[in-house]
Amino acid sequence: MQSAMQQNHLTEVPRFYRVALLLFFTALFALVGRGTLMSSDEGGIFNSAVAMTRGTLSVPPGENVHPGRDGRLYSMREILPTVATVPFFVTGVILEKAAGLGSPPLASGPANIGIELLDTSNWPLFLTSTLLGSLCGAFTLLYCWEFLILEGLPQRRVLTLVLIVGWATPLVVYSKTIFPQIFESAVLMLCLLRARQWCERPCLRAGWKLGVACGLGMLSRSAFLPVVACFGTFLLLVGDTRLKDRLRAVAVFAITPATAAALILAVNWLKWGSPLDFGHHDPRESFSTNPLTGLCGLLVSPGKGLLLFAPIMLVPIFFARSICKARRAEFFLMLTVTLVYLGVYSQWYDWGGGLCWGPRFLLGLIAPWMALSGRVLFTHSNIFARRLFWTAATLGAGVQFLGVAVYPQWIYSKTLPNPLSLTTSNIVLTAQAFAQHGVDDLWLTSSAMSREYILVLSVICGMLIGSIALLIWAGRSGGSLRTAITASETHRESRSA
Repeated sequence: MQSAMQQNHLTEVPRFYRVALLLFFTALFALVGRGTLMSSDEGGIFNSAVAMTRGTLSVPPGENVHPGRDGRLYSMREILPTVATVPFFVTGVILEKAAGLGSPPLASGPANIGIELLDTSNWPLFLTSTLLGSLCGAFTLLYCWEFLILEGLPQRRVLTLVLIVGWATPLVVYSKTIFPQIFESAVLMLCLLRARQWCERPCLRAGWKLGVACGLGMLSRSAFLPVVACFGTFLLLVGDTRLKDRLRAVAVFAITPATAAALILAVNWLKWGSPLDFGHHDPRESFSTNPLTGLCGLLVSPGKGLLLFAPIMLVPIFFARSICKARRAEFFLMLTVTLVYLGVYSQWYDWGGGLCWGPRFLLGLIAPWMALSGRVLFTHSNIFARRLFWTAATLGAGVQFLGVAVYPQWIYSKTLPNPLSLTTSNIVLTAQAFAQHGVDDLWLTSSAMSREYILVLSVICGMLIGSIALLIWAGRSGGSLRTAITASETHRESRSA
């Protein structure tokens, strides 16, 4: 009876192990951080966060900033990234006062373009704010790791796969930023994890957890709404339980997304005077691209193609049938979500995501698909899958090295990359800049390392060493992690009974 309970009960990773892994992943991403802001999207989020600390939502003039209903200027930036930036901004204020204000860091290339920051001399505030991207990337890997552990896959191989997902895909490049997509990536991976747990043991609590994840997705990007519909339909159709119970789970699931929608509409009204006004006041912002052009551009173009910037995505494409056989419900769920992403963003006027690394709008799809591919990769008979994976991972890591090492404004100040052109694509222009300038974006934004940078890097290295020590201790004393997880869950169930 106990064995059956171990197989059927929802398992959860022990909290101390989750914290250690989160610190480990965060420190790894932070080691290749930028320490300053690069894009107008980041500037808008930062300015909005600073405005919130001052009791307002209005921001200074800048890109994607428009007059609101009261005549003041407002940014169209998303709620969750803005709110999450606030504590990191406050940490920067404390750092600035504790360490003393030094000379502001300037990249060896041109200064930031298109960003109107509140005070460019307060650069420690930017430094700490960019660490938020590292934390979001770490959450993405943590949820991916937990999904694979729940599949019963070997721990060491799971950690290897997760690290490759982080470092052989654009996820490592976006961990240097506070783009909304780095939040969306973590949230979508969390949604898949919650859906996986629902399949294992459908109950109201599992439905509510999935709803919370979907609500966070809506706060990350309003365009997440059709994805929420996909997960709600999944709850309704999937699960070894009665239809009445599934309907109750859907009702509980809908609470958080509905609350998030109400909050979004309220903020829209406060800013623009209309709940359905999302701030897209630029006449260019429309679904005006030929869907075929956008689809080919997002998947295979030399400047934005997902398969070029994340070659390991070839694994779920080549082995879709095996993935479907192993996890049929989750496979069709992610297939539907992927079609939603492609259908929406292939028609957007700026389908490539603007001045960024790879297909920014498809970033969130990478970790979920690789999590679903884990069982295929660890099957002894799939030697070809492992060879394809390692070859693609090696190529992907090389591509990400350019994105991590080169300050992007070297390119954008001279010419705008053409995503459909091979000779003027992002990768080619970045490689040329690397050949000319070398590595200049790994915390090297000033000619001399200042006290603030040394302090932050020391904290990051301390996090890395401490998390590694904790993981080693847990591995030696904990035995089989999944056994420990199941035993912990069984103990909780017996106490609640």
